[in-house]
Amino acid sequence: HLADACERAADPDACERAADPDACERAAGEDADPGARERAADPHRRLIALGHGYLHWAVEDPAVARLVFGAGATGPDSRVSPHPHDVLTAELDRLADLGALPAASRPGAEFVVWAPIHGLAVLLIDGLIRVDDTQAFDLQAERVIRATLNGLCHEPAPAEGWPAVHTTHTDRRRSHLGQEGEQVGPGAGDLLRQAD
Repeated sequence: HLADACERAADPDACERAADPDACERAAGEDADPGARERAADPHRRLIALGHGYLHWAVEDPAVARLVFGAGATGPDSRVSPHPHDVLTAELDRLADLGALPAASRPGAEFVVWAPIHGLAVLLIDGLIRVDDTQAFDLQAERVIRATLNGLCHEPAPAEGWPAVHTTHTDRRRSHLGQEGEQVGPGAGDLLRQAD
């Protein structure tokens, strides 16, 4: 779903071929917007579409979102392809390659971007915040993503670099890579347990 959202943002005609008719209606609404042309040239549009896709998925079926968020559906044995983390990573890599995200800010940026998107999703599905309509929903989502990207683009990098952050997905990938000869270090949970 997220990969499709990114592709539709890159290729508006892909909407016609999409399996999600609601996404086509949302895209058509954007085309009617006088600012749509400027956004089409925006290098961040794909990442914003990813955020919209994540939020719409969570809000449109909160029971499934809660199951995925809280019931172990993202555990080390779960297999989703393409994995949402990989889609987000690819989009941030694309932005760094384009120069729309500083190379010094790229390490770990997927966790910096995921946190506010996921946080907004949880706030919305738990009813802690509300928006008036779909347009307000999409604008709020875009604001959160743009504010996060703005922060990433202007942050000073620490001399020692950013700390590594891990998820069950990244640990599984690292473990798989480790079997092919790369060194695999401890996950964040292991480090916290060692500190205790």
